[in-house]
Amino acid sequence: MMNFHIESESCRSRKLKLDRALTSTFHPPALLPFRLYFPPHLVSSTYLSMSNIHTINPNAGDELPIQNPWTTKEAEQAKTGRGQSVSGKTGKAPWDRPTNTESVHTPPRNSGFHQAQHLAQSRIQDPFWSDNTPINREQTVPEIMANWSGFGCCVGPCCSPTRKADWRRFFFSFTFIMTAIQTIVFIVECIVGGIHWPSLGPSMHALILLGAKETTRIKCKFQIFRFITPVLLHAGIFHFLFNMFFQYRVMLYREMKWGHGKTIAIYLFSALSATILSCVMSPTTVSVGASGALLGIYGGYVVCIAQDWNKMPNMVKGMHIMNVGSYLLFMLIWSFSSSGIDFGAHLGGFCGGLLISLSFLCQTKILRIIGLVGYLLLTVLPLGLFLFVLPPKC
Repeated sequence: MMNFHIESESCRSRKLKLDRALTSTFHPPALLPFRLYFPPHLVSSTYLSMSNIHTINPNAGDELPIQNPWTTKEAEQAKTGRGQSVSGKTGKAPWDRPTNTESVHTPPRNSGFHQAQHLAQSRIQDPFWSDNTPINREQTVPEIMANWSGFGCCVGPCCSPTRKADWRRFFFSFTFIMTAIQTIVFIVECIVGGIHWPSLGPSMHALILLGAKETTRIKCKFQIFRFITPVLLHAGIFHFLFNMFFQYRVMLYREMKWGHGKTIAIYLFSALSATILSCVMSPTTVSVGASGALLGIYGGYVVCIAQDWNKMPNMVKGMHIMNVGSYLLFMLIWSFSSSGIDFGAHLGGFCGGLLISLSFLCQTKILRIIGLVGYLLLTVLPLGLFLFVLPPKC
């Protein structure tokens, strides 16, 4: 931290005038980030004591020189030699010195500016929520845990302009809209079918009534909407909470990278392929849940990792391998260890999302064609097998 001392009373009053002038009339591009991270009195004191200072650009991580501003009356008096300058002495003001490269003041490496720069580079930040804490101090353990676990919205002032912009972006995202619809549908499920043990959710009759995957109604009554509507339904409270947390943690960040349109397309195409493979691999069961569509989003995440693989350092590669491998291993063990898990939907959603993501996310034309053809083979062939070969017979 850099401290500046001003002794005279007249200099303190002029410092306040200069600070008001800075905040109301003069806003150079590099001044605003500086004022965000340091108190106003430190800014004005810095301008009074130095001809050129350095501050930290939070976007680029480098240092930018700030030229000292001119005020109207006092600066003119200082230039002409009349009156008293802001520094308390008669004559030219401190900022009226040459501003060539030889006179630019560079703070020492152990100064407060470089310490703040080091803190900014070592901070753990949530991928979606903006960093809403002062950059010139270390993060606390609760702040690190919140940013690491995906709850950066809980860090810092909740009503700051930065956080309000984050909330507006979140409320207009497809992730939030889909989560809100699924929450309303789950409440309707519990009202219609009651809450039953051990799933703590509605009855199977209520799920079938509201649009669950049921092969007889799809094949014999042509209720093709049941290829998509299972993504809105959940069998119980724990099933619902697990899928919504995974949807928030994975799909929100992918939507920020891909955009709304690609995220919606990958989500819905993955839900379709998940239901089709579920009809083929489990034709006699009733299934619901958004896990197939979410695994399709995860398949798109794998495509993004493969695209940027050669650009990543080895440590980042290892982190991605651990992340993807641990989750897929968990889903594989969970799918086979429980009789109530629809493995066909999980497999169809992941493979369908991976293939359709090649068409939407890859820049190479041949990969787009491979992804589209692969997705058509994955869905059309099992669909024909389900309609013309497998039970039930209509």
